[in-house]
Amino acid sequence: MWRYAEKEHYTHCFQYRPVIISVPDQTKTLITCREDSMEILEEAGASRDKVELIFDGFIDNVRHIVAIYVRRERILEWEKIPFQTDITYTKDLPHRKKVIDKRGATGRRGIIKEIVTYSDGKKKTTIVSKWIEHEPRTEYARVGTQYDLKTTEIEGKKISYWKTLKVLATSYDKTCYGCNDITATGAKLKKGIVAVDPKVIPMHTQMYIPGYGFGKAEDTGGKIKGERIDLAYDDIRYGNWSRRWVTIYIID
Repeated sequence: MWRYAEKEHYTHCFQYRPVIISVPDQTKTLITCREDSMEILEEAGASRDKVELIFDGFIDNVRHIVAIYVRRERILEWEKIPFQTDITYTKDLPHRKKVIDKRGATGRRGIIKEIVTYSDGKKKTTIVSKWIEHEPRTEYARVGTQYDLKTTEIEGKKISYWKTLKVLATSYDKTCYGCNDITATGAKLKKGIVAVDPKVIPMHTQMYIPGYGFGKAEDTGGKIKGERIDLAYDDIRYGNWSRRWVTIYIID
């Protein structure tokens, strides 16, 4: 690190002082009239961009400067900016039918990061600058609210629904592999929670499942894809559900 250059003479310098400079595995004493710590390190032969100051203070009335070697590199990363969707609800379309009038587009943001790697192996990352390469484009869509409700009686209950769906239904509780007592939407897991594939049944959909009762889509699952649902119980040992195909009634 050190290069022993000839001492410069400064007409403005009235008093030279000793400064003990330490970096990993090296210590030296420099006689200087400089005050700025980085200037002192540079006078000692250190490159400003290859060291970082970690201590500058007096010990036994002698100034000590401690620095550590660093390696700096800058990288460019691109980040997607999601677009917003502007939804207009209309009675001119069937319930939940979505029509996209103008498609949205993601934007892009550039980020320059500096990664500092210290001689002890630690790393620090800071953002140097960021900018928006292009703005996201808002998507405009209409969603139907037109109901065509039907009414039926199931298991002694009068049910008003707008469509039916045949699904393969299984059951679970918080003890299953990968499960816990909090659902994908943040609700507490209990009977009445239904895990769904949101591409088939939107989250928060209310439904009636014959043999189980009323349920609400508040969870997801790795194996719940397509026309499948998973019915939650407080304790599956006391549940009365067996894996089977069932026609469910979508209420809302």
